[in-house]
Amino acid sequence: MAAALVLACVSCTTGSSAPKKVEVEVVVSVHDHDTWYDYRGASLGLSRADTLERDRAFDRDNPPPSEFWDAQVAIESASIWRVMCNECHRGQRRIATAANIPAPAEGWGQGSGRFFGRERPYRDIHLQISIGGAAKPEIDSRMPGFAEELSNEQIWGLVHFVERASEDLPNR
Repeated sequence: MAAALVLACVSCTTGSSAPKKVEVEVVVSVHDHDTWYDYRGASLGLSRADTLERDRAFDRDNPPPSEFWDAQVAIESASIWRVMCNECHRGQRRIATAANIPAPAEGWGQGSGRFFGRERPYRDIHLQISIGGAAKPEIDSRMPGFAEELSNEQIWGLVHFVERASEDLPNR
């Protein structure tokens, strides 16, 4: 999966009174299965095989334990939103917002949470991200499924990110 480029324009002063505009290139990358397992495994000190096995345990009926949410997953989740979701769903969800989201409470992912103002089962949100519109055939949804591009951990990270970013948080 290719990285997306986001250009930001910042102002700074260089000793003179006139601000100088500098274009800064910020690379927002999203890891596909192959790169995610290596990237995540290196962070956790796990082999690729152990990372794959760990991820397989995080299916839609078995969310990861709360400590899965760390800075790496937070940034990845916000990046996934920007690269894969924002075009259709919109919203001001920023990487800085994700970095400040606390880990979910123990037992999170079971039952329901609030997503965009509505109570929905976590399992359904995971399924919707995984298989897209096919999760709700009664609705004419053109949302693609992302199970081929994202790991289970990435999908659960996105579920937590969307739930928290759906709240009325400042500076989101």
